[in-house]
Amino acid sequence: MEAIKRLVFATMPKLYVHKMLSIALKTSSERNPDRFRIQVHVLADVYADISNQLEERLHEAKENYTGECILIIPYDSGNFHWIGLLIQFKHDKQIQHAEYIDPVSKSNYSPAKLQEQFNKVFPNFILQSRTALYKGNQTNSASLIVKNLLEVIAEFKCKEVEHSNTSKLSDQINDTEMFSSKTFEPFRLKSMSINDRENACDESPSIFPVKVSQIDESRESKSTEENSDESVKENEISKCETKPCSILSLDIAKSYSKDDFQLTNESLKDTYKDFDLMPLCTERFLLSLWYIISGKLIGKDAIVDQSIMSSDYRKLEIDEELQCLKERLKLEEISSTKIQHAVETLSIYIKNENWKASLITLKEILHEIMPLNIYELFRLVKNVDDAANLIKDKKIIFFLGNTGSGKSTTIHFLAGSKMIKTEINGLNHIEPTEIKNVDLKRIVTAPFAKSITRCITPVTVYFKDIGAYGQDSIILCDSPGFGDTNGPEVDIANGIAIVRAIQVCKSVKPVLLISYKSIGDRYEGLKDLTHTLARLIQNMKHQIKAFSYIFTKYPKNEKETIHASLESINNTLSDQERSDTNFMDIFRDMFEKTKKNACVLDPIKDDPSEILDELADSIDINHPEDVFQVFITQKSKSILDKQVAKYELSIKLATKRSEYSLVKYKFDQLKSLNELLNQEPIEEIYLNCTRY
Repeated sequence: MEAIKRLVFATMPKLYVHKMLSIALKTSSERNPDRFRIQVHVLADVYADISNQLEERLHEAKENYTGECILIIPYDSGNFHWIGLLIQFKHDKQIQHAEYIDPVSKSNYSPAKLQEQFNKVFPNFILQSRTALYKGNQTNSASLIVKNLLEVIAEFKCKEVEHSNTSKLSDQINDTEMFSSKTFEPFRLKSMSINDRENACDESPSIFPVKVSQIDESRESKSTEENSDESVKENEISKCETKPCSILSLDIAKSYSKDDFQLTNESLKDTYKDFDLMPLCTERFLLSLWYIISGKLIGKDAIVDQSIMSSDYRKLEIDEELQCLKERLKLEEISSTKIQHAVETLSIYIKNENWKASLITLKEILHEIMPLNIYELFRLVKNVDDAANLIKDKKIIFFLGNTGSGKSTTIHFLAGSKMIKTEINGLNHIEPTEIKNVDLKRIVTAPFAKSITRCITPVTVYFKDIGAYGQDSIILCDSPGFGDTNGPEVDIANGIAIVRAIQVCKSVKPVLLISYKSIGDRYEGLKDLTHTLARLIQNMKHQIKAFSYIFTKYPKNEKETIHASLESINNTLSDQERSDTNFMDIFRDMFEKTKKNACVLDPIKDDPSEILDELADSIDINHPEDVFQVFITQKSKSILDKQVAKYELSIKLATKRSEYSLVKYKFDQLKSLNELLNQEPIEEIYLNCTRY
């Protein structure tokens, strides 16, 4: 039973008081090696839930350290109530002073058991209680004990300075200020629930990540042989520096800027939230490295307060996170040649402080380890409901289509904007001018293949304003495109946004835009679009008559070929495609409605009133909540499938390693994904995982 308990604690996401103090001490001693004669050692964290662990650590303190020194033992007395134990030894190994600090306000902690365990190793010595300079609740006790212990060490430094050389007192005190708890103000080593996480980060936007590096409690006593192994590894990495990097060239790296990585204070804050309470795993170390290196790249604009965080500390942080990443990859049996080489390349870039190249390489590794960023997906979906409220209980014309199909341009045209030909960065573009409708200020057009529309955007058009015959007004609704080029997270979130928005409308007239540029040489683009639409609507046969089709960006010589193109596609359909009734219903409807006259849009020459009147007269889909369902494009679905398969493997291997906190974390992610998307394959894998 005790062995199981130790294993469970070894796999829990710890707060690493030991790590924070150790790095602070190391940074200070490297800067001022001769300033503090007495050695300060931080022993590994102790957990009251593990029997005899404190006694073992006290024996370690008694037997493994000689000479005048100060030993610090971070102690979790239970339920993440952290206290600090400080012992000062004289030259003869006798205790000169011993005390404990409890930073919790109105604490109910009784030191009797601590005193009893202490006296088993050091008989007849009474532990003194030191009043904590920084106090707070139990949740924050880890960060508070770090700050208090740093103040105590700073006090010892000042006292030694007074005894050794009073003339240098003021200088020495200034040195110790760097060492005080203020240095670690941004470290919020606190235990909180997942639900508290968003609020916590909002309260303190300038936080630096809790240390996530895995601490081997026996690290201080590593053998010479292990150190030799590390030297061999170091030599191997050094050899790699002479080899050309196949991941990317330095020239490419230099061409990147922080904007290419979409680095902002907000994005760094999001990254911090993503890994803050994540159990020990490869993803955690990758995201932590991304966070720290991003701060390096954007410099003074970083989320980290540069005035209180030394570059020496950050370098130690990066090196240790990188080493822990390598160890974690081995533990999780992630051993592909591509990832191994990328990590070696990352090591070289970090050593050379090439932060741009480091981020590019990190991004590639992240895509291999985590094809779908579920954290970003849930962030994007969070904003969906606000957009849906804009068209709740309204009658709308909803424009659907791939990214770049011209939805925004078409809405500008139909709402009365004057359209002109222009050129942007060498690309032909039809740009709106003389924009009279105020709603159109939110509709942005661009010639690029990247999606500009990020959310559902309604535009109210009054028929009389454009010379149409309809009564009163109608709402045209722009939407994010299918197959968004900003990544699968955005693409999937867009699909959810579209469906949730449509479902709250009173009625919908769907308009599908089909761009000449996206149909493909063999019409594979058009077929993919039709497949996507087939997944969007239930019982397509009963709703298909409500659909309208607008063909965009067609050259003059191709405008009359649309129906013939559809006929050609029909002749090449596979048996599997013909068996998909939804797909065939859409295809037949498109085929029939283009027989006489396909609507091919020319935004410069056409009359918007004619097209708008025709769309306004089309059939409505009433009760859209019963018709439209969440869908995923084929490309994003393949990435989703990869991610779900990785969850399954991760849960299986973590179960074998008895890493129960990681198993639970992955289960929760899989469950959340299943609830969000309601996909049968995800449900099956989730149920399979419960059997491990």
